[in-house]
Amino acid sequence: MFVLLSNAIIFQYATGVLRLAADEGSRAAAWLGAPTSACHVAASDTVTSLLGGSMGDGVQIECRSDGDFIRAEVSGVFRWWLPGIPDWSFTAVSLHRREEAP
Repeated sequence: MFVLLSNAIIFQYATGVLRLAADEGSRAAAWLGAPTSACHVAASDTVTSLLGGSMGDGVQIECRSDGDFIRAEVSGVFRWWLPGIPDWSFTAVSLHRREEAP
């Protein structure tokens, strides 16, 4: 029971990291004059800093410009520590409006 509870807590932490990575990525590329590639760099840095090891290895980051908006999508599949329990998939999406010159 302790292992199941610990695993669930770790998964909650990991989903929080994915949310933060998506938010940091879209925010970084929304700055005036920032390239869309800044999104991937910021999201990747966040995942690397906060979710290392095997949990961070399976994280996918996708950033794109949708007109006036930057969209970051960060997804991952987390494996349970005990056999017989299905993996947990999670996707976080963040959308920020690009800054415009006055």
